[in-house]
Amino acid sequence: MAWKTYRELIAWQKAVDLVVAVYDAAKAFPREELYGLTAQVKRAAVSIPCNIAEGQGRRTTRDFVHFLSMSYGSLRECETQFFSHPGWVSSPRTSSRPFWSVPARSAG
Repeated sequence: MAWKTYRELIAWQKAVDLVVAVYDAAKAFPREELYGLTAQVKRAAVSIPCNIAEGQGRRTTRDFVHFLSMSYGSLRECETQFFSHPGWVSSPRTSSRPFWSVPARSAG
């Protein structure tokens, strides 16, 4: 199936939801991390849907796959940053439903 726009991609939609969740969770970070980890995790989160969108806009499947790979790397970066500071927000180690398990969007 060919998509007319990246906004139709479920991965992009979920990535945008993740950005919102990361920004909300980052509010719980210590103030001294404002320009450190807080800024870094926000940049990593935002890069996920951005890379999906940029890759979908490329002309070849190979380029799209490359950008999806970069997006996946940013996702893992975000995940690692939260795992390394488990006391700041709910994490998979402490909760059956971590903050990044965002609900699925409804169709339509």
